[in-house]
Amino acid sequence: MALIDLNSKSLISKLFGRYLTDRQRKIIGVIAGLILTVLVVQQRNISLHTFSTDRWIDYGVERRLMMVDDLVAKYTLEGLSETQIKELLGEPDEVADGKMYYLLPDPQVFTLTLEDGTVVSYAVEER
Repeated sequence: MALIDLNSKSLISKLFGRYLTDRQRKIIGVIAGLILTVLVVQQRNISLHTFSTDRWIDYGVERRLMMVDDLVAKYTLEGLSETQIKELLGEPDEVADGKMYYLLPDPQVFTLTLEDGTVVSYAVEER
């Protein structure tokens, strides 16, 4: 069964009946198919950019950068403890000098700066 049926018994034909030629019905069907394709692709892109702890951990470094904007929009990271950050983002890829580093696609890294075990700032930086 076709996703969009372009023959004379299609939904378009039922709605508009004798008012449309076969060519017009086909054009409308193609346009509807293109619109549907765009919506499906857009929904996939939205889901890739939506942060979740599981996605952050499971999708790996290459897709993390797509989620950073959503992460910082959803969560106030300043003031979170190191433990809370680890619950949210998993174990950091590196820890050094009061900073937690989560790798992003080269040459970038998501850096959280901590003072007394609490996040005071964060940034996407180049390494």
